[in-house]
Amino acid sequence: MLFKEYYYQNILQKLFYFFPLSFIAGSITTNLNTILFILVGVIYVLISKINIKFNLINISLLLFFLSLIVSSFINLNIIGQENFIKSFLLLRFFFLFILIEALILNKKIKLKYFFYVCFFVSIFISLDVTLQFFYGKNIFGFEPWEGRITGVFEDEAVAGAFIQKLFFFVLIFFLIFLKKENKFKHLIILLSLIIIIFGSFVASNRISFFTLIIAIFFYFIFL
Repeated sequence: MLFKEYYYQNILQKLFYFFPLSFIAGSITTNLNTILFILVGVIYVLISKINIKFNLINISLLLFFLSLIVSSFINLNIIGQENFIKSFLLLRFFFLFILIEALILNKKIKLKYFFYVCFFVSIFISLDVTLQFFYGKNIFGFEPWEGRITGVFEDEAVAGAFIQKLFFFVLIFFLIFLKKENKFKHLIILLSLIIIIFGSFVASNRISFFTLIIAIFFYFIFL
């Protein structure tokens, strides 16, 4: 039983750390990773006998998704059967949330490595869009799409939003990194911020860029 627990826990951690990378690979990879995480997570929770506690946040989130399903059913003639089925499939995000919450509360997932992955992915995406901005092609040879810097996302101008959303996890990485005994840590953080800020700036999404700047502003105030 202990071996099975360790085996499933190891798979869960790898799937969890893969989430930032799966967004780069595309929606199919992201959805596949989500489904695999939920399936393996349910098996692991049952084997390990982990209790999932429902609180106000969980219940509110469940009611939100149920309201979408009811609303879709009421407007079935307008939205069509396909969209009604999609409203059911949205429940996967609820299961994803309660599984991750339960695993974190029971210390079955090491969050530190997830923040490390977010940091390196953010740096990679930022450098990639910067390369495309200056040389007209990114690391994979993709050119800007309709005049917009897209980087590895090729024909989707979402690089700026991607960097901005991951950046909140990067800020937590900085807090972890500051605790390490390294005389170059402040220089590394400064260079990382410059790379990420510039990458966000050239990624053709001004709202995401300003959101990132505001996040940095509050980060230094509270730090």
